[in-house]
Amino acid sequence: MKPGTMGYWIFTGLLAVLVGFVGFGIGGYNCPINRMLRKAQELAAKPDVESKKNSIEALNEAREFIDLAMENLKIEESRQMFALALGEMLMKSDMWLEAIKYLDIAYSILPGDYSINYDIAFCYMRMYQFAADTQKKEEYYQKTLHHGTVAFGLLPDNPNINYLMGILKFDKGDLKGAMKNFSVILAKYPDDVDTLLAAARIYFETGDYTKAQKIYIKLESILPEGHPKLKLVEQNMQNLSGSMANE
Repeated sequence: MKPGTMGYWIFTGLLAVLVGFVGFGIGGYNCPINRMLRKAQELAAKPDVESKKNSIEALNEAREFIDLAMENLKIEESRQMFALALGEMLMKSDMWLEAIKYLDIAYSILPGDYSINYDIAFCYMRMYQFAADTQKKEEYYQKTLHHGTVAFGLLPDNPNINYLMGILKFDKGDLKGAMKNFSVILAKYPDDVDTLLAAARIYFETGDYTKAQKIYIKLESILPEGHPKLKLVEQNMQNLSGSMANE
């Protein structure tokens, strides 16, 4: 992790989570693990980069003790909450593989929880999207599909899991299935930019240029000047106009 990146700030929050849960789980403010974590937390809170580098070194020194704390938390609910909190903090820093390590612990305790399954599916989807190795890519896809299906079964109207499942289906060529997921989102949030872009892409791919055009016109009307996705919309409109002219 490079000095000055967002990851340093993530560690401040992560350490706060660790101190709270570890202190509760293994007995007190002055235990050795807590002292190590508090040292790292204090360093991470300082504004200079060198202190933040030292905070990461302190956290690395405590890593094996953190794992030990996980094993020794007596109440399963506490272990599950601790693991989920760690996983979600690591997700915010795009540390997908590291996050899964803790999310899997939470899953082993509470396999039927929506948030845990969604978070695991999200991590695996990101790894699937970036994987270069074909075998790994398929492995990540299957795990995304498994946990995504569980999460969808628990909350089929949730926009987040519908978007994830829609993207997954689109990537595998199931455009009809993907549109079904995106339609659930747009029924509740008709101005959701990412979902509108995804729906327009499906209409374009299936040759329904008129519907794609309507969505792009809508996006041009709701996106403010300078929005990072406005250029994408304008480019897509140009491509669409070319395709419509060639019909």
